[in-house]
Amino acid sequence: MTDLRILTSENASEECLDLQSESHRAARAFLPLVRSGTRDYISNVQAEMQILLLDDLALPVTINDREVANSYVCSPLCQYGLYPQEELVNLPGRVQRVLFLPLLKCLSLYLKWSAIDRVVHLNNWLVSTNLYPEMSPDQFAEIHRYTLATYPKHAIVWRSINPWNHSHLIETADSLGYDQIASRRIYFQDARTRRPFRNSAYKVDRKLFAKHGYTLRQVTNPSAETVERIVELYRMLYVDKYSKWNPQFTGRLIARLIEHDFLNCYVLENADGRIDGVIGYYILGGIMTTPLLGYDMTIPQEVGLYRMLSNVLIDHGRDRGVLQNASAGAGHFKRSRGGEAENEYSLVYTRHLSLRRRAAWKVIQQLANRVALPLVIKHGL
Repeated sequence: MTDLRILTSENASEECLDLQSESHRAARAFLPLVRSGTRDYISNVQAEMQILLLDDLALPVTINDREVANSYVCSPLCQYGLYPQEELVNLPGRVQRVLFLPLLKCLSLYLKWSAIDRVVHLNNWLVSTNLYPEMSPDQFAEIHRYTLATYPKHAIVWRSINPWNHSHLIETADSLGYDQIASRRIYFQDARTRRPFRNSAYKVDRKLFAKHGYTLRQVTNPSAETVERIVELYRMLYVDKYSKWNPQFTGRLIARLIEHDFLNCYVLENADGRIDGVIGYYILGGIMTTPLLGYDMTIPQEVGLYRMLSNVLIDHGRDRGVLQNASAGAGHFKRSRGGEAENEYSLVYTRHLSLRRRAAWKVIQQLANRVALPLVIKHGL
């Protein structure tokens, strides 16, 4: 008899997450999203959220039934069709950009027609990089069987999978009939070794704090003013500079994640006490990653706010004895500070779907694995 249970809006409570496992503690922070929906916490995410319980695991699950202009954290249409249209500016050749834009627009229309967003995402923390608690192949298989039986008309997706951390899950997924679809190129910085500290860039970045009069402060019980500034800095970088398709965190979510110890949050303050930068990282399964990062884009780049924040993350990875998943982007910067590249994938199961819908996922797989990922690697993005 299985021990698998599901927390929904009707039965989600703190008492159901009473174990002291990492994932139980982390999932407590997301209970309001289960109870009352996601939109008040991430303004461009509209999905049903549940929490799946199995043994000592607590995994957030998002269920989508239709396309509603969601962020890529719960929308394959956005991840593979809409977001890449904005990413074209990073390609060096104008000819490539001109050629790819109409193709991506056509792809987006095709994916909409194929109901690509009728999908269940497992272990979906609604952030750029989903970290995984320790999970056995048997647990993975049991979760798969439950999801397949419960959602026979939905694709099943596990995001943020990479061979470095998840070789055993990839092997199990392969035996069950999952496909691997490339997502992006990510970087790891292992401060448990001396590699990130040997290069001169780390030492130069370290001196920026004193040079520009910045101090680091941990945020544990943020005031409304502090939360408002954190949201502003995050939006400056990830929404205004990069893309509206990045998750648009609200102050309610950020405050909740900090107060319930999901995010370890630190701010950079100048000599006058003004907050000019922020990082928020979480740790799960011996890995840390940073879904919350932002800095004041009006301050000259030579001040080095991003460099200081990255320097802090390397130090905290060392102090906590964990491997840092530095996510995607800024490839040259991360490599120059000891970063090692790895490919990231989504594991996708579609064998139970109609031919039309399976075909759409096969198109995504071919384009992502054979076109997009090689381009990213070639240009060092």
